[in-house]
Amino acid sequence: MWSWPRASVYELSQAPNIRYVHSDRYRPYAYDKPFSVQNITEFCPHLVHSSKSHDNRDWRFCDGTTPGTMAMHVIVQKDGMFDRGADMMGATFDARRVYLMAHPFRPKLHMQNVVHYPRLAQALEPYAGEAQSHFWFGTVQHVLTLYDTLPNDVPIVVAWSDALARLYNMLDLNMSRIVPFRPKNTYSASELYSIVYEPWSRHVQGGEPVSPQSIGRMRAYMKPAALPSQRRNVVLIDREDRGVRRCRNHKEMETAIRAFAVDHDMGFTRFVGGNYTLQDAQNIFTDAEIVVATHGGALLNMVFMAPQTGVVEIGYYERNAMAYQSMRFPPWYFVMAKHLGLHYSLVMAPGAYNRNIECPVDTVVSAVSTYLRTHRSHT
Repeated sequence: MWSWPRASVYELSQAPNIRYVHSDRYRPYAYDKPFSVQNITEFCPHLVHSSKSHDNRDWRFCDGTTPGTMAMHVIVQKDGMFDRGADMMGATFDARRVYLMAHPFRPKLHMQNVVHYPRLAQALEPYAGEAQSHFWFGTVQHVLTLYDTLPNDVPIVVAWSDALARLYNMLDLNMSRIVPFRPKNTYSASELYSIVYEPWSRHVQGGEPVSPQSIGRMRAYMKPAALPSQRRNVVLIDREDRGVRRCRNHKEMETAIRAFAVDHDMGFTRFVGGNYTLQDAQNIFTDAEIVVATHGGALLNMVFMAPQTGVVEIGYYERNAMAYQSMRFPPWYFVMAKHLGLHYSLVMAPGAYNRNIECPVDTVVSAVSTYLRTHRSHT
């Protein structure tokens, strides 16, 4: 029976027998102001505060801070091992049973049923909390980075489920390299490849924010989808199945967006993630002219949208800037939309990451109308 590690390493500089194989460096922050019908003086105070403990440095354009970069590294370590970790995300160790904390997930160790490989890659990065109709970019980003940068004879261990199998099926991969992970096994390798992020953090979620390099790999390996129809559609993402970050006035919002679609001879789809498969989501978002959504994982399906189409995200802020009770609103989907070549608009509203949002219906409809008037992709 495996015992808890005797030490934890927080930075690679402290870990022997590790070297870099590949690095993607990118700018994950918002240096440009997203289009919004709201004045910037109303927007930035909710995100950036003079107290550094309450600052949100992801929105760099608000305070003009120095541009910074993030890096996703592929590393290799001698005589490495891993097992399921927390939520099937992987806990990686070296031969001395030292836990590599650059992998941001707490271990759940057993050290039973050890399977050994000469060379092996670890890509246990499912976004396990998302609906099965969401394109799990965290998974895709890790798997494709390892697949694209390592030799063809290095197998890649991936988390496996029916939903993830459908995700991998959307990618043009040599599946003989893809090894479904078995939770009762511990894997060891003479050379173990994995991914870590810089700056080091146990709280980095893979895939958020995404890198332009990962967007490029996704496009290169995504199997061709059906061409969008000639029908222009408005998609309203409703988080009815998620419990938080849903519009408190969701019925009013749906009525207004549906009426707007009818008035402009457009189709309308209310997208509740739990009601659809990933293939359904691909078809719906491929046909979308514009998507309206509160902040949430269904926006990962932007990867299926045609370039130059539109997204209106409804962000959130807590009314007391000095006493935030949850995660501050991040620019992940703004950055992702820019990489995808989409027109992104942002509307901010009172709410919280772990509560619902008081969505300003008239402001959202105005943002949709402005997009159609100025950026419409179809004539």
